[in-house]
Amino acid sequence: MATLNTTTNDIAVPTAKLQDVHISESELPLSLSSTEDIHTKLTTLLLPQLSEKASINLPSDDEFKQNTARWSDTTFTSPTAVVNAASESDICAVVRVPSPRPMQSQTNHPLSSQVKFATSHSIPFLAQSGCHGLSSSLQKLSGKSHIIINLRLMNEVKVDLPSGTANISAGAITKEALDAAHAASAHIVTGVCNTVGIIPALLGGGMGNQISLYGLGVDQILSARLVTAKGEVVVASDKENQDLFWGIRGAGHNFGIVSELKVKAYEQENGGVHWTGTLGFPGSKEMLTRVTSTIKEMRIGKGMGVFMIWARPPPAFGVRAFFLSLFIFLFSIYRETK
Repeated sequence: MATLNTTTNDIAVPTAKLQDVHISESELPLSLSSTEDIHTKLTTLLLPQLSEKASINLPSDDEFKQNTARWSDTTFTSPTAVVNAASESDICAVVRVPSPRPMQSQTNHPLSSQVKFATSHSIPFLAQSGCHGLSSSLQKLSGKSHIIINLRLMNEVKVDLPSGTANISAGAITKEALDAAHAASAHIVTGVCNTVGIIPALLGGGMGNQISLYGLGVDQILSARLVTAKGEVVVASDKENQDLFWGIRGAGHNFGIVSELKVKAYEQENGGVHWTGTLGFPGSKEMLTRVTSTIKEMRIGKGMGVFMIWARPPPAFGVRAFFLSLFIFLFSIYRETK
């Protein structure tokens, strides 16, 4: 027998439920030896398991470049393939695909009747929605075989104002959530950028224009559906898998692929019109007193908010470096809009 210890990649249930997984050596698939081998396995083993609207893009496909484009190329790594998931079952299929060969044992463990495609072949996979993520850890995939799970086809947002809830699918971006909320005469707490995936933004905190009205986006989460590294679907809420529900609100990117969130929805204020201003000040006590006193005297009503940033003045070189970085940033945005 070979023992595969459950790792942090498998954590998607309360810790008390974690245990070692025992799979016989005869059940372990052979490692894939080349990119061509991976492409063959994807198209012959995975593709038949996907839903009708789902697809797989290889580098030779016209859609590959479009579905791997990111907001910034800073941490871009070219994947081996892109799986365009159209349903929760598609996500499960990427992580765990039914084996085409009969298993010797069907009784030891639920996983004995399955072969986990990506994990068993040591192929990392990255789920993406808005494609804005900037992380140096993505560079660890550079030069290695990996799969992008593109969630953008799963962009449905359903708002039920009478119940005060909204269901958001994995690939929805902020603008789609705002449009759905406005059509239902409701407010949903989001981030501040229209093209960012709303679920990743909420899981990481969710600081947006409506924070002064309703608080952080992460506190709006009522329940979540996650696909675990075992290819299983787990529901987390304050009544079910409470430990996981506590963990995902702030660190939700680490426990699985969230296929759907249920969040709070509110009746519109001011006909849906709201604004937020961002103010930056040097961090002195005198300035703090003056600014906060002035804000108290302002007529800030519902739908209005202010972000304040306090920082120490940088040294002379720091000022030049700051403006140089700002120029480069603005120029990159200008170049991308051309």
